[in-house]
Amino acid sequence: MDLHGTARQILALPSDDREILADDTTGHSLDTIELQRVLHAANAAIGHHVDLLGMDACLMTTLEVAYQLRQEVGVIAGSEEEEPAQGWPYTSVLGALAANPDMSATELARAIVARYVESYQRSADVITQCALDTGQVDAFAKLVDRLERGLRPVIGRSWQDLVRAQARSAHFAFDLVDLRTLCAGVIATGIDQNVKAAAAAVADALKVGSLVVAEGHRGRKVEQCAGVSVYFPPPTAAISRYYEDLEFAKRHRWDELLREYHHAVASA
Repeated sequence: MDLHGTARQILALPSDDREILADDTTGHSLDTIELQRVLHAANAAIGHHVDLLGMDACLMTTLEVAYQLRQEVGVIAGSEEEEPAQGWPYTSVLGALAANPDMSATELARAIVARYVESYQRSADVITQCALDTGQVDAFAKLVDRLERGLRPVIGRSWQDLVRAQARSAHFAFDLVDLRTLCAGVIATGIDQNVKAAAAAVADALKVGSLVVAEGHRGRKVEQCAGVSVYFPPPTAAISRYYEDLEFAKRHRWDELLREYHHAVASA
């Protein structure tokens, strides 16, 4: 892999709405696709995939990020919400690792979530932290597919239900929506029963124990959240032109649902 060539390609692109790791000097950033490429190169160099990717950054436990990285890392730890400026409590996290250097990636991920939440006990900040098992992402994506397949045939007559469900959801920057609260909103509407059943299956799969290895949060805004968000721009906002480049959009049809949802509202 030509990392220098790839870097030049990325630097030539605009970075609005795609950035993960911003460079204040150049104005460019690392995006989700480039993160996958970097991890792929790292895996080739070390001879196996990275066991744990910890992201002390905002808005990282999206379904799209987890799907993009599912073949490159074993466990992802990060925040669904924007992080406070102080970020992770590294002394506490590394102290747990030093006390038990043989802990597995899953055990360390659980420690990260627990120590992170503990570090904000006396803070007024709204915080989230979640660890995801990427080996469960494909199975979870199929449940989301079932929800998408249920919604699309009824979206023309039920778009108002989806608008209400979206309004009741926990929202984050860049049009990200917490999946569990979105599903709860769908279930609370008068929408088709098959759609409700599909939403309930997605919500149930977000319980700790399968995809979600560990999850913690503090603050009223996120009290019903499960740690995983999905891109879901409201009908008043444009759909990012970069979204279709992601693996989740290429292999699944969430982007098509978004377009049909926006079209249904615009045509009403």
